[in-house]
Amino acid sequence: MSMRALALALLIGLPAIAAAQEPPAAPGQPGWSPAGNTCFVWNRAPTIGEIATWTGSCAKQRASGKGTLTWQTGDAVQRYDGTMVDGHLEGQGAYQLTPTMRYEGGFRNDDFEGKGVMVDGGDRYEGLWSAGKRNGRGVLTTPGGNRYEGEFKDDAIIGQGALTLRDGRKFEGQLYDGKPHGQGKLTEPSGTYSGFWMNGCFNDGTRRASFGVDPAGCP
Repeated sequence: MSMRALALALLIGLPAIAAAQEPPAAPGQPGWSPAGNTCFVWNRAPTIGEIATWTGSCAKQRASGKGTLTWQTGDAVQRYDGTMVDGHLEGQGAYQLTPTMRYEGGFRNDDFEGKGVMVDGGDRYEGLWSAGKRNGRGVLTTPGGNRYEGEFKDDAIIGQGALTLRDGRKFEGQLYDGKPHGQGKLTEPSGTYSGFWMNGCFNDGTRRASFGVDPAGCP
């Protein structure tokens, strides 16, 4: 493009920054979706018929700063209130994914990141996130009265922690996939079982116990 053509494009507002729209979002193809006022947002999972609306400011045709982003498909609406950078969820915000699922906390490149709280139905998790998953220490409670405080890895209970069931039984120690695995201690009305556990089972040669698994499956 010649200097004269470029100057003319700038004067009359032609989209010299059209690259902000490429690639366009399409079902099965992540890309940029229009969100009103010549502003675009990144769409990692486009669906047919969805409409995006952004109320905040734009920088180079991409949503930036504080505002509200909504995604509507039919009667279903998702809403994000927070900050965006270059068309992506970034910084602090709150995301209502469904009427019963809400996340509030940190974001990075459209993923949950850092400290955050997720309420999903009656379940509540408060703790650390990385790449959109529970990673690091956190506290998970369920409506039934169960409570876990400890380490998570890729959304699974893996690492050191304390798991208390609604019946009062409590395990403290190493867990893998939500079950005692490694060194730990179970406290329950029948006594205390301390030592090495494997896949939710305890057997020290004289006593047997289980936690979170069917006792019939334990050696």
